[in-house]
Amino acid sequence: MVTRFRGHADARLDEKGRLKMPSVFRKIFENTYGASLFITALTDDYLQIYPLQIWEEIEAKVNRLGAMNPLRRKFMTRANRFGTEMEMD
Repeated sequence: MVTRFRGHADARLDEKGRLKMPSVFRKIFENTYGASLFITALTDDYLQIYPLQIWEEIEAKVNRLGAMNPLRRKFMTRANRFGTEMEMD
């Protein structure tokens, strides 16, 4: 099951520079997927936050394209260069 987060909610950084996920999204996220995240910027416009299990499914699909596929290489290079695995606290 994939949960779509629709609508708009302001996000902000706390005094320690951490991104505060809007509570309306955080509750859905934690109740559905837990606290493991993969955060990346696939475009220059915004961050994308994935539950780790969903990101691993995306990675598996992309990897099926083959190691030498230029689209796969471009996608994975960008995702990993600007991405990191984290735990929500």
